[in-house]
Amino acid sequence: MFRSYAGLPVRNNPGRNDSVWDDAGEQSAVSKGKVASRHRQTFCTRAVGVVIRQAGYPGLGVGVLSAYHDSNEPPTKDAKSHANLNFPKDAFPMTDSLTVLGADPDLAAVIARIGPCTLRGDDGQEPYDALLRAIAGQQLHGAAARRIFGRLCLLGEQEDPDGPPPSPGRLLELSEETLRACGLSGNKLLAMRGVAQARLDGKIPSRSEAQSMTDEDLIAQLVTLRGVGRWSVEMLLMFTLNRPDIMPVDDFGVREGWRRIRRLELAPRPKVLKEETARFSPYRSTLAWYCWRVAEEGKKQAPNPLTA
Repeated sequence: MFRSYAGLPVRNNPGRNDSVWDDAGEQSAVSKGKVASRHRQTFCTRAVGVVIRQAGYPGLGVGVLSAYHDSNEPPTKDAKSHANLNFPKDAFPMTDSLTVLGADPDLAAVIARIGPCTLRGDDGQEPYDALLRAIAGQQLHGAAARRIFGRLCLLGEQEDPDGPPPSPGRLLELSEETLRACGLSGNKLLAMRGVAQARLDGKIPSRSEAQSMTDEDLIAQLVTLRGVGRWSVEMLLMFTLNRPDIMPVDDFGVREGWRRIRRLELAPRPKVLKEETARFSPYRSTLAWYCWRVAEEGKKQAPNPLTA
């Protein structure tokens, strides 16, 4: 007999030796629980294994994941498990992260439905540029934020909507009228000018300097700036500095995605979400990416380009 988990056929044919039978020939309740647990692991293993093979890791697939389930221990890759490790571009450890996330039945179904994580962990920008982009995107859908940031970039030295924003010195020289014409509110304008001045004063590290700082050190240093909250720094950590273990619990999309994944009536509070997702460390950036995708399912507008 076959059962389907996340659209994948899985054979349900446990051997008699895998369980304990009573004198009447019926499985004991304890045994049934063990077999059910084993089947759930099989479903998760196969679902995530297919995704790994689709992502270009044909030699890994179910075998690697089965080894994880057999050991009941999360994989360790020495330094790769360090939450602040800076992986090279496009080097989020997909197989490890999918193994850890896919051990959860709800997340295994999400991974099988959505496919491999395509989180761009390194956009090549400087922290200064990334903070301006994050400020532009505060409380806006990604498409609107991208248009505003594109107008700001047109005022930069390269005059390219896809290029870098104005340098700190140039941004401070631009008039309020010119900046407001980009679509910036008064508060965002002041925040961006504060970021420009902070970069000139050395309060915002360069990309190379930020690489040697931990997640929490960067957050503590940058949230002192006007208009820069924890969320803005978390976006910098995830999409510019390629940090693999960021869970932006204040993000409405992440909270809504988790509500749908767990089939909750209400989105969890940030503190609760932090506690519930702690066990998925050090791969919470990947988990956040899947939460965003789940939150966007069924909506007509295109995916948020700032978190895609």
